[in-house]
Parts: sequence; structure tokens; C-alpha cells
Amino acid sequence: GSTIIPYAIAAKAMADQMVTDGRQDTILAASQMLQSWVSVALVAGVIVAAIIGAAIGGYFIYRHNNTYIGAEAALNIALDDAGTTVTMIYSDDVEFEKTRHSAWYEVEFDTHQNEYDYIIDAVTGEILNSSIKPQD
Repeated sequence: GSTIIPYAIAAKAMADQMVTDGRQDTILAASQMLQSWVSVALVAGVIVAAIIGAAIGGYFIYRHNNTYIGAEAALNIALDDAGTTVTMIYSDDVEFEKTRHSAWYEVEFDTHQNEYDYIIDAVTGEILNSSIKPQD
């Protein structure tokens, strides 16, 4: 598209010089047509790119939501294993981690008595590791 614009500008400049021989209107019309097609093509390209980007992003969000258990479920699994509830904790942090072949949630929460750290498989919900430390 960028190679057409200089031709359109050159055509307009030529048209300005050809006022006397009557070809100005034809050249000016051709120049405007080239510029309008470039604009249409550019807008169409942006719209297509936006649609493709939205579709790809939507696919990955759909895949994540349907493949992994989710941060809330990971926290609930850890809370159940610790024998505590959301109302008994005063801070929590759940982070999603992923490598090429596995995904997990790192779940950390604190009660007034203990600090809990869990690693929960993001697909199965299995507890892969846990540790409990008394509060200082």
C-alpha cells in the first residue's frame, strides 16, 4: 500500500501543472481513486487484524479456562487439606506457573498460627507439595 501513495501524490502534482490542456480532471480523479483505495485497504487490514487477534486471544482464554482448575479451586484444595477456611486466613496469594509440559498453582496463605505453602497441579488439582511453618 505504501508504494501507491507516492504515485497518487505525483499524479496530483502533474494534474496541477496540466490545467491548460484539459487533462487535469482525469488525472485528479485517478489520484483521488488511488488514495481512496489505499484508505479502504488500510481500514480493512486493521479490521481483519483486530478480528484475528481477538479470535486468537479468545481461544487462549477459552483453553486456559477449560484446561486448568483455576486459582480459586487451587486455593480451596489447599484450604481443605489444611483444615481451614477462607474466614480463618488473613492473607493469601495464588500464582499460576507453567512450563512447556506442566502447569501448577503456587498457593500461599497465613493464619494466626501457621504459614502454608502449597503447589497444586493446575490440571488435576493434585497436591504436589505442601509445607506448614509456625508463625514467628
